[in-house]
Amino acid sequence: MCVAGSVTVPADAKGADWRQAKYRQDVPYLHTPWLNTYKPIRSHNEGANGRFKSGTLDIGNRKHRPAPGQVTQALFLALMLTVANLRTLET
Repeated sequence: MCVAGSVTVPADAKGADWRQAKYRQDVPYLHTPWLNTYKPIRSHNEGANGRFKSGTLDIGNRKHRPAPGQVTQALFLALMLTVANLRTLET
């Protein structure tokens, strides 16, 4: 029985290079192409986080998820984020 996880390796990795290929970045970190690629994604995520933490949902407020225990808190947070995402999609 195989229990090893999968690893994605780019198709152009050759020879012994395949072991390090999964760590390769095609776009240099913090250079203009990198910023152009990741800035819109980050902006979208931060905007969604702001919507989820404010207004009626207010996921940052612990009194809106009063169940004890870290696992229960995490499950309630996942449900709250699901509801928030559905609300966002509806609007």
